[in-house]
Amino acid sequence: MDENNEVDPIEERFLMTGASAIDFERPNPTGEGGWLLNKSWASILEVSRTLKSFKGFDVDFEANINDWEKVYNSSIPHKKKTVWPGQWNNLTIFRKIIVLRLLRPDKVTAAIQKLIKNDKELGIKFI
Repeated sequence: MDENNEVDPIEERFLMTGASAIDFERPNPTGEGGWLLNKSWASILEVSRTLKSFKGFDVDFEANINDWEKVYNSSIPHKKKTVWPGQWNNLTIFRKIIVLRLLRPDKVTAAIQKLIKNDKELGIKFI
């Protein structure tokens, strides 16, 4: 969602279907057997390449790998009090859900509930 509450259809499709790439332009920055799954790294590379709002995410992710590991290990990465590295802390809730899909798919449902709860038309009664 952008500032006009418009959802980019490409972002929406990515959230629903996930990444399709399996190519590694660069190796997983956490190494073999590291905390970041190879599938997640391939998805980060794809998001950075295909979604305008995530341009440079892969490079910034590598540069802030220790901070992203803290987000990954957080029990509440979907909550507002969890600080995400750099400019990615300022993402819309919808775009944060895309990142959660990459790193912590187990937190996507809670984040979507938050998105619905904050929506003027749907609200908490919809949940």
